[in-house]
Amino acid sequence: MTRGYETMHSERVQAEFGYTPLIWETETPPRLSTAEQCRFFTADSQGRVVYLIPPQAPIVDSVDVRLTSGYGGEGLFRSLVTFFSPSNSYLTIDVHLLPDELPCRGDVTVQLLTSLEKDVPPMVYQVMSRSEILRSGRVSSSSLTLSVTSAMSPQFKLLVFFVLDSGEVVSDAVVLKVEQCFNNQVDVSWDKETAQPGESASFTVSASPDSVCGVSAVDRSTELLGTGNQITVEGVFSQLRQFISQGFHRLSQATAQDYCRNQQRSLIHILQR
Repeated sequence: MTRGYETMHSERVQAEFGYTPLIWETETPPRLSTAEQCRFFTADSQGRVVYLIPPQAPIVDSVDVRLTSGYGGEGLFRSLVTFFSPSNSYLTIDVHLLPDELPCRGDVTVQLLTSLEKDVPPMVYQVMSRSEILRSGRVSSSSLTLSVTSAMSPQFKLLVFFVLDSGEVVSDAVVLKVEQCFNNQVDVSWDKETAQPGESASFTVSASPDSVCGVSAVDRSTELLGTGNQITVEGVFSQLRQFISQGFHRLSQATAQDYCRNQQRSLIHILQR
């Protein structure tokens, strides 16, 4: 909120109410910060460190995390800012126990954590991938089990939300990576490891029912020319990634500052009627 915006309407707000409403107090309050805590962790076999930040007091609106390696080099800094809810209602899709990349087939279960202790409204979930909504439904428990399919590869977005009686929407979303795979599985094999010039060899193609298979036989030396005609798994999925919209990984949530700004604008609209 700019200073000119405040000055333009402050006198009218004061005259209308006889006092300055709390939502109009735009001065930034003094920030309180706790002492830094330094801890040491050892990465696992995959080079990862999993650290859960415990629930914070309501007065805490952000947590700053700075990571440095014992081998030197540049560190990493992240600032975690709390979402804002007028009713203090929050929802989290807990996926910290899942692998970085899900298998192409099988079931995966995520936990749905909410700050509501009782009377949780029915939740709605949506599974989106390649710019399409693949699945949607309702959830009446604290967990959700999904069947992963090839249509979710190379990644999909899971959105879960519920609506309070006040009309407030409480939501969370995560993006989960899936190993690269196709709907129809194809396997090829030769009957021998090597063959002499002029010697016959058998080539076997195995595929799922109703699969259309194409076979091309070329001299391997032609691949050195880099003609770009080779069809690879990575090449196919690089094209599929073009259908992943920008901002796919982020879910926009209102902060306390956003909420106050919207309340101020609503107040001005009321005064201008």
